[in-house]
Amino acid sequence: MNLILFMINNIKNLESKLIFYESYHHDFYNKLIHVIFVPLLLYTGIAIVNYYSEIMSIIGCLFYSLYYCYLDLVGGISYSGIIYYMYQKREAYDFITVVYFHIFSWVVQIFSHKHFEKRAPAFLDGIFTSLTIAPLYIWLELLSLVGYKKKFIKNIFKEGGAKSDEY
Repeated sequence: MNLILFMINNIKNLESKLIFYESYHHDFYNKLIHVIFVPLLLYTGIAIVNYYSEIMSIIGCLFYSLYYCYLDLVGGISYSGIIYYMYQKREAYDFITVVYFHIFSWVVQIFSHKHFEKRAPAFLDGIFTSLTIAPLYIWLELLSLVGYKKKFIKNIFKEGGAKSDEY
């Protein structure tokens, strides 16, 4: 019984985070830009941290993987594979290149919000939620295209659209 209550509470927790994030992302082109640049931000973030401390890079990857598994087991396990791949490729580029890609990714996304959404990005209103939930949000949205939690994600779109004026 406790496990069922834990899972129900977890789904509500995930749902509220995804609704918050969705309320800032309605435009197709902005979402497409996020599909490309949010994972690139995560990858370059792992690589930048790794240049300073490999152990912190490992801890960061474990945090994201465990947090995503906590929020959504299937989405978390499947995205953990991507995080592991990012970690394995963390030294594929030199430090300056990684920093340039990181900065460029932020600039493109901020411009995208200004140009397509006509509003500030979500991280200005909830930085922790935005930085931690963005990769999972995108991953679950992509998984819904192949049928995973399709109704759940459709409800997130509906609720996020209704709440967009609140944030």
